[in-house]
Amino acid sequence: MNINIVEQLATAIAPKILGANADRSEASLLNQFIAIILGRFTDDSVFSTVLEGYNKITGNGNINLDDIGMDSLSELASSVWSDKQQSIDVLQNLASNHGVGESKVKGIMVSALPLILSQVKGLAGDAPVPQFLREQPKEDDKSFLSFIPNWATGLLPAGLLGAATVAAVAPKQDVKVEENTQPAYVSDTKTTTTPVTTAQNDNNDNGGGFLRGLLPLLGLLILAALAWAMLKACPSEQATAPAAEESAEVAEELAPSTLNVAVNQDGVASVNAETGTQEIADTIKTSLTNVFGDDVANAANISVSDKLAANLPVAEKLGDVLNVVKGVPGSAASIVGQTIKVNAPDAGSRDKLVADLKGLLPDFTVEGDEGLDIGSLTGTGAAMVDGVKEGAKDVAGAVDDSITAAQDALNGLTDNLTGEGLEKALNLQIINFATNDSAIPEKNQVILNKAAEVMKKMPEAQLTIIGHTDDRGDDAYNQKLSEKRANSVKAYLVEQGVDADHIMVEGAGETKPIADNGTAEGRFQNRRIEFQVIGDGKAVASAGNAEEKTTQATVEETESK
Repeated sequence: MNINIVEQLATAIAPKILGANADRSEASLLNQFIAIILGRFTDDSVFSTVLEGYNKITGNGNINLDDIGMDSLSELASSVWSDKQQSIDVLQNLASNHGVGESKVKGIMVSALPLILSQVKGLAGDAPVPQFLREQPKEDDKSFLSFIPNWATGLLPAGLLGAATVAAVAPKQDVKVEENTQPAYVSDTKTTTTPVTTAQNDNNDNGGGFLRGLLPLLGLLILAALAWAMLKACPSEQATAPAAEESAEVAEELAPSTLNVAVNQDGVASVNAETGTQEIADTIKTSLTNVFGDDVANAANISVSDKLAANLPVAEKLGDVLNVVKGVPGSAASIVGQTIKVNAPDAGSRDKLVADLKGLLPDFTVEGDEGLDIGSLTGTGAAMVDGVKEGAKDVAGAVDDSITAAQDALNGLTDNLTGEGLEKALNLQIINFATNDSAIPEKNQVILNKAAEVMKKMPEAQLTIIGHTDDRGDDAYNQKLSEKRANSVKAYLVEQGVDADHIMVEGAGETKPIADNGTAEGRFQNRRIEFQVIGDGKAVASAGNAEEKTTQATVEETESK
């Protein structure tokens, strides 16, 4: 059979799963998932279990995703794996390796499985599907095995990959193996074949065996002599150079520790930091206590990661730096390694900050940055914007208006419960977190309480909560903060009785802006919580486009404020 079965299946099901505007990463992800499923289907027991579930939800007929609920599809999807952890591992690996959100990957996996089964049944005809798949070509360019990533090989039945490898490299039994057998190659992996001397050759030595036996020994003696001569000629310092270079490369891979400080108009500081050791974290906290007091030090968001450098170049002068920043209300400073960026309410104050810090740290790079603001630097919500141009009254008014609109929309769902309606209502609200805090504001609790009531009436609905930030401040901190706040919303909904298994969480950090980060208004719009709802009994087939639809709705709502 001269076909590439993965590409054939992808051509048939991709339009139904990914839509017309799928990008390359999604298409590649789908190809890998199809190949993994085909590998699982070569196991008679696995295929039998999945087929039984498939026939149960389709009535032995053709599948129509629009007519099948999310719970049924999810149950079918779980039957292909040995346990729940396998499913989670596949989901997370596909998401991380292709740069696609986990909620979207889950939608693809759940929706694609029954379509893959339906298509492969048609290709197999009267032959059992596992047998049909095991008989597929083993050549690299035609085998579905070539699409399976290395991390997924453990999901395949024992011997499936081995059979393909043996077919490529094993000699036939009637082929005479010579002494000078050359290394064999499989794809890009080099496999060395051990030289073999047959018994027949030994018996036909004709008296030359003794001298021939000495040849390997003589060769080894010559090589040893050459190696000794080379070692004597090389200085000992050169022998240790590679190890030193390797250590330097490892050190270069570690990102620098970071420290972000913002001071509002009342001189109260907000701080977040990411460091490589607890010792550095303690140093930062001690300096904060000395300059701002215990309250600021205890409220500081300081995390430790072994992926960061185990030093903080500013540590010796940190107290002096904090005092300089403290002296300018409404100022902000971002310290990354030996680079410091600062801002202040006016150009004169900003220039003075730069000059004072350069005087303290002549070996550092110190720059003024007009875009650096309190709200973005310390990960605050829109309420802490007194150091930039957004007015507190305007922010409060926008939040109040959004709460009212969301409440009206939720009340309107009483007689018409749909995933689309719930998604739109939730995205009308602005969740305005306090500085360095992930607690749900009281105003939003009213909306989330109502949303929980609606979700409990929609047991097949799957909710994804995505946190977003603007692009100011440290990328890693923005990512972490977006995840933390999205998890906070999930935790609150679970407390109200929503099934935790029906809620997924993502942190997008600053990667998906809906407005211009170059303006204060744009940054305010980009700091948001986004909701996606998949599956009210009818919306499962559009899982691949849910993100695009939600983003468009969010843009329209934000621009109307």
